[in-house]
Amino acid sequence: MNPEPDEIKEWLLIAEDDLVSAQILLSHEPPGLRVACFLCQQSIEKMLKAFLVWKNEPFEKTHNINYLLDLCKIHGLEIAFLRDKAGILTSYAVEVRYPGDNIEVTREEAGEALSIADAVSKLINDLIRI
Repeated sequence: MNPEPDEIKEWLLIAEDDLVSAQILLSHEPPGLRVACFLCQQSIEKMLKAFLVWKNEPFEKTHNINYLLDLCKIHGLEIAFLRDKAGILTSYAVEVRYPGDNIEVTREEAGEALSIADAVSKLINDLIRI
């Protein structure tokens, strides 16, 4: 069964919204570092899921970037710069969002998350042609 172009476009659109929202939060004073990191993780997650939908690869409901990268690798997509940071990016999905874990995020770390999300966005959008 071929993937529905509208479903792929929706994944990409929502991922882009997350990325733009992260950019806005980081340009604000004071910046919303934790939420920006969360949105960067969400953008990356959705970009990878868009690729998997495009390739007709089923995936579990997850925030785990490494898991999604493993599935992408089956289809020839290896993103080394993302693999190196997948653990910390995955932690931005939940740990920075709730009290208790209280993970501090620096402006530098948030900037790095944004750079990675932007690079993943460009890569996936260049690959997927609908």
